[in-house]
Amino acid sequence: MTLVLLALLVAAAGASYAYVVRERLGLVGAGLAALRWFGLALLVLLAVNPPWTGGRADRGPTVLLDHSLSMAAAGGNWSAALDTARVLAGAEGRILGFGVTPGALRDTVPHAPASLLEPALRAARAVGGTVSVVTDGELRDGAVLHPGLATGVRFVVLPRTPRPGAALTRVGVPTTAAVGDTVPLRIEITTWGDQMPDSGRIELRSGGRRLASRAVMLPASPGTAIRHLHVPASVLGPGMHAVEIQLEVPGDAERRDDRRGRIVSILDDPPAVLVADPASWDGRFLYETLAAVSGLPLRGFARITDDRWIDMATGGAVPASAVRRAVGNAALVVASGSGTMVATASGEAAVWRWRSGEADLTTGDWYVLDRLPSSPLAGRLARIEWDSVVPLTALVTGRTGAQQAVLEARLGRRGAAQPLLAIAGGDAARSLEMLATGFYRWSLRGGASTQAFRTIVSSGVDWLLRSGRRRRSAPLDVSRTVTRGQPVTFRWVATDQPESLTVRLDDGVITRTAVLSLGPDGSAELPLEPGTYRWAAEPSAQSGLLAVESYADEFVPAPITLPAEAAENVTAGRTAEYLRDRWWAFLLAIAAFVAEWAWRQRRGLP
Repeated sequence: MTLVLLALLVAAAGASYAYVVRERLGLVGAGLAALRWFGLALLVLLAVNPPWTGGRADRGPTVLLDHSLSMAAAGGNWSAALDTARVLAGAEGRILGFGVTPGALRDTVPHAPASLLEPALRAARAVGGTVSVVTDGELRDGAVLHPGLATGVRFVVLPRTPRPGAALTRVGVPTTAAVGDTVPLRIEITTWGDQMPDSGRIELRSGGRRLASRAVMLPASPGTAIRHLHVPASVLGPGMHAVEIQLEVPGDAERRDDRRGRIVSILDDPPAVLVADPASWDGRFLYETLAAVSGLPLRGFARITDDRWIDMATGGAVPASAVRRAVGNAALVVASGSGTMVATASGEAAVWRWRSGEADLTTGDWYVLDRLPSSPLAGRLARIEWDSVVPLTALVTGRTGAQQAVLEARLGRRGAAQPLLAIAGGDAARSLEMLATGFYRWSLRGGASTQAFRTIVSSGVDWLLRSGRRRRSAPLDVSRTVTRGQPVTFRWVATDQPESLTVRLDDGVITRTAVLSLGPDGSAELPLEPGTYRWAAEPSAQSGLLAVESYADEFVPAPITLPAEAAENVTAGRTAEYLRDRWWAFLLAIAAFVAEWAWRQRRGLP
């Protein structure tokens, strides 16, 4: 609008200078200058093409304008939607932007990460008057609105113009890995539109370096496919890294959904170590299950002969000194068998012993009892169908006293109950002890037995890692990665919650400081623009990396879903009328220039 006013002022000044100053025609010159300015002004307005209300808007209506990112995606009609909303609102109406939450339209650039209509409709109904909705129809809750809420509401739908595209809709990357590990990436690619190529390229970058690149086949459009990429953790090196996964597809109309960001921590030593001493089937299946359910970087070592160890992942030989170092630096040590290596573990490490091959084992069919003792793990273990679980092969008997039983078993379903799984240790250092063998049966049997094994392992690991030491070391939990439009959440998880946090953020260009007030649940949200930020917080004295992605689910085309009540009150396309739609505007401009020319001819001017 400022540029339009400037153009009108320049036209007025030019016309006045030509007739009043240069040709010195007095009052006649002023009249000729007015005609020229009027014609030029109409040409400027016709070039800008503003909406023309014509005075026919409703009196005091409420217009709900879809403010989600899909409105400004490739093929979106945001400008037409904004003009339509202004025309429908008129001089006395109001425009509310809706996305996640409704609010007054203060920003003319869509930024909401979702289109939720119900909260906005309830707010408009509370105000009263007529209600109109301007949207592209890609509503998250359009098909599940409360019955009757959309009755009498006018819907103006401006759907996206179809454009071909591809997006990285899902990316799975481990948050932590050890230097010797391979980092697996699970990438979901979605395509839509016509004339999409058959292949593209995926690149992995960090700190301006290209770590990996490979060509991938794209799914037939429209479609979705899973692709995998594996990268050695050594190419990143120890520390915390911002990693960018990028998809290159020729002809893709929307580029913002082709990049995904993740924060990955590479550790010198894995936080979880399993030691099978000696190597056994129970140790092998325990390693595979622990790797599948723990979500932690895991290193497994098995002793095959006297002082000869192998890596359970690669089968390569490992010096005994390397095993002792890994155990000493681990936060969680799982020992299958004799457990002599546990003596080298840190005093703060959580330890889980699994007995195997000991002289005091009583062999036979040991059945787990479905009556669980009271324990911190009872809630999760109670969901298992213990009657459907196959028996174990042996159990260490006679263990009573200080240990607290978590699971119990009977030999042949008779006799006294014996502890099967027991816990020990205080809040600062926890430990578990599994007193039975034969879990390879549970892994091989499948069904309820396999699920029982996985549940025991995942529940035990969760409980072991929730020690008081770990809580004190990390009082603040921060969202590592969020999509565009989503706020970053800072959550205080310790007991001594402060009233506020002071967070310093550095994106490599600007350093800013934000003071966040913590809510009753200990959390605070901070909206940020896409990018990678180094942060430091007080009073937690923590720091790290976080990433705000350029990607948003709203960029991927979704089906149009409108309430059933809106079927008879939908207008397709824009409803705003523009100045170019008025034929008389062109006629007035021509008339002004013709009148100026005729007047000049009567005055004998060239």
